[in-house]
Amino acid sequence: MSQIAIEKSSLKNGRLTSKVTFSPNLKKYIRNEKLFLEYEDEIYDDESILNIPLTATILPLAWLTGSDVMVGSLDKTFKESMDRLQDEFSKTYPLIEFKTKIYAREL
Repeated sequence: MSQIAIEKSSLKNGRLTSKVTFSPNLKKYIRNEKLFLEYEDEIYDDESILNIPLTATILPLAWLTGSDVMVGSLDKTFKESMDRLQDEFSKTYPLIEFKTKIYAREL
């Protein structure tokens, strides 16, 4: 099974940097291993929150390829919402096998 791993995200001067590693078979879908976001307003510097943007970005790919997502820390409410969203997508698209699991070391 394929995996996508989100490395620790960092925040400095309003710039969020997140890095992703992935199984070789997913390389054709991912052009850049880093995600950069800039915020004008101050955001909460907590790893479980900082990992949300990249997790949300890669989840559709994970769902369609059946890849699991590994992340160090993730907001519990966000993870539960994404699990429910995956369940809803599986009802809408019954021909696609939605079996992605999000594994967070800490919720």
